[in-house]
Amino acid sequence: MSIFSRFSHLQIIFCFLIYNLTLNAQTESFVYGDALPDAPELSARGTYAVGVRTLDFINKGQADVLNSKNGIDPVYDRPLKVEVWYPAQLAKGAIETVLYNEVMGTANDSLRPLIPITIKGRASRNAAPLTSNGPFPLLVVAHGYVGSRYLMTYLTENLASKGYVVVSIDHTDSTFKDASLFQVPW
Repeated sequence: MSIFSRFSHLQIIFCFLIYNLTLNAQTESFVYGDALPDAPELSARGTYAVGVRTLDFINKGQADVLNSKNGIDPVYDRPLKVEVWYPAQLAKGAIETVLYNEVMGTANDSLRPLIPITIKGRASRNAAPLTSNGPFPLLVVAHGYVGSRYLMTYLTENLASKGYVVVSIDHTDSTFKDASLFQVPW
């Protein structure tokens, strides 16, 4: 065996050991949105525990622009699903871990089929809102076309940990699950 070959084997073993030491040095698993070592100072989480809950609303009498014809806009009761992140008072022993279940892709598009995904976050589902330090400013986050209220959980959770109430809306007819094509008049 040549010296080069021995050296090569030692490099591989050394790299393997360093990789394992790095993995074992982590005290908790990385979650999407956790600050990386080179992240800017403002990316660190704030001091508040974070709660999250889902709310459903109906916007009654909404113009149905997707079905407008000849200048006539039918109306319908448009459902709106929102996710709210907020400073929370956690119950004793509660942890800030939540799973967001969503799909990626585009409804009715064979080139981008809907694929289920799960995003792990750092919030506590349906935790009691913190009432002793408010009021807390409200921020509204809106996804693009197509999207999901969960697209920016890294940001919404971080802002809630800094004392904001953050609402993210699933815009009906423009989410991954229900995107509708807009009618083109020509």
